[in-house]
Amino acid sequence: MSPHAGRPAPTKDENGVPGRASHFTQQERAARHGIVKGDGGMFDMSAAFPKAGDGNVHEDMPPPEALMDRLSGIRETLAAELVGLADEDLAWRPAPDRWSVKEVLAHLLDLDERGWPRRLQAFAEAGAGEEPALPPTPPDEARNRELCLAHTAEGLLDRLQAVRNANLDRLRAVPAGGWGRFARHPKSGRVTLHWLVNRWAEHDAGHVDQI
Repeated sequence: MSPHAGRPAPTKDENGVPGRASHFTQQERAARHGIVKGDGGMFDMSAAFPKAGDGNVHEDMPPPEALMDRLSGIRETLAAELVGLADEDLAWRPAPDRWSVKEVLAHLLDLDERGWPRRLQAFAEAGAGEEPALPPTPPDEARNRELCLAHTAEGLLDRLQAVRNANLDRLRAVPAGGWGRFARHPKSGRVTLHWLVNRWAEHDAGHVDQI
């Protein structure tokens, strides 16, 4: 019998990102990670979507300090999920078009290296009153394969934490009023930096649950 028999069916997130199925319901995920949830599913942000004229900080989201604290613990959180997994488990794909655990780690690293920083830079470079267009961040299969070949799972975790620390340094330098700056998200429309960082933490949590 396959060592993976009986595992739950795989799922994808709202961007079509492959992963492994979660054992948690949507409500349990939200409670587990303390992240704002809307009515449209795991990654729906309708409850927190900023309208024109909203204040600088959204009261229905965790405050910026709490979000940064959550983001800072990514290595420890992921490492706890990998305890007891052999190399075979880390490389196992539940279906040909789904990612392995190691590929999920590579995806998170790629976004921290090339995705989230580009969006932070768009906010930073915008002039007063400007609402910059945030670049899309589609999954990069080729980059994931490259990272998986170049690093062990432990190496991916170490590199992710180092890059995450640099990104957090940029966030900590944002003045209080900067969290209410608006930009244009390719799918969600008009959003604030606060919204984006909450979405970042939510994205982490979704992939932790996939593992």
